[in-house]
Amino acid sequence: MSHSPSQAFWREVLDQVAPMILVFRIAENDTAHLMYANDPVRTWLGYAPPDFVARAEQAGPLATALTAMVDDMARKSHGPAEGHGGSVRLPDATGREVDFHYRFRLYQSASARAWVMAVTLEPGGRGAEPAPAADFLVASPFLTTLQTRLVTLASAGIPVWFQGVPGTGRRTLAERYARMCGGKRWVADARKVAAKEWAGMKDEVVAVVSDAAPDEILKTRKWDAAAFHARGFQVVPVPGLRMRPEDAAAYAYRLAEAVGADGSAVAAGLAPVDTYPALRSAVFRKLAGDPAETFAVRPYEAVVAEYLERVMGATEGRIYGKDGAAALLKLKPTTLQSKLKRLGVR
Repeated sequence: MSHSPSQAFWREVLDQVAPMILVFRIAENDTAHLMYANDPVRTWLGYAPPDFVARAEQAGPLATALTAMVDDMARKSHGPAEGHGGSVRLPDATGREVDFHYRFRLYQSASARAWVMAVTLEPGGRGAEPAPAADFLVASPFLTTLQTRLVTLASAGIPVWFQGVPGTGRRTLAERYARMCGGKRWVADARKVAAKEWAGMKDEVVAVVSDAAPDEILKTRKWDAAAFHARGFQVVPVPGLRMRPEDAAAYAYRLAEAVGADGSAVAAGLAPVDTYPALRSAVFRKLAGDPAETFAVRPYEAVVAEYLERVMGATEGRIYGKDGAAALLKLKPTTLQSKLKRLGVR
């Protein structure tokens, strides 16, 4: 029995295709809206595909460049739609410009009942090398040095063991390194790979991610130690963001700017965290106005004083009575008066 592949299936297939693929939907007013980008956009421009699609709809250098490309394709599409192409320069997540050669096809979708423009892009010219991953805006000395080191290791075909706690970017580094090595295999979590599975892939893997050192994994997972050491893995410790404040600030800035907020103000007021998920959570809490992100570490009495000032404001300065601050706080009026005096609240 045959089954029709799902939309998710086709998206997965397209993510494995080498060229970057962009799909635009042409609206009734002839404006083009980016609907889809496949996974190679992560390699060449440093964006996760959903982030790239979202950024394409926001005013900025990327939207401007894509609009110019679409306009150029529109002019060229008045002849036969097959085989047209051109060149475009797109900014990556760090602001670096990358040159691409593109080809496109304009067609009318029977299922969507709309005109669609499908574009393939191949890097060539300025900046035609893998971009830093979206999380990595390469601001810290650690990532700056590591980027250069990984290029050297990849050119020599040396496998790398990325060691660090989850959420520090170790998996993104490993994935990028595997692409630098020609798209070879990489292991997302060494603890989940049994000895038999490792034996079948050990000669193909160029990057391994783990929260532990190689010797611990060799012992607990019973990997072939001799074969492992023969590969000559280089261990790269990936520290948390507390040790890479420049990376944390750059990432927080990019997140805030992506939603139209003041990136500098948001990045400057955040308490240190170790992982990207924690940093994303802190940024979005601050953008939502969560006080926890505006006084990261404040004296307890200062917090209490601010709270009491708000209560006194809400009760128009009344302490006594059923609508007074003491009743609201379930305190004796004399106790509240003592607190207000001690904390300097008027």
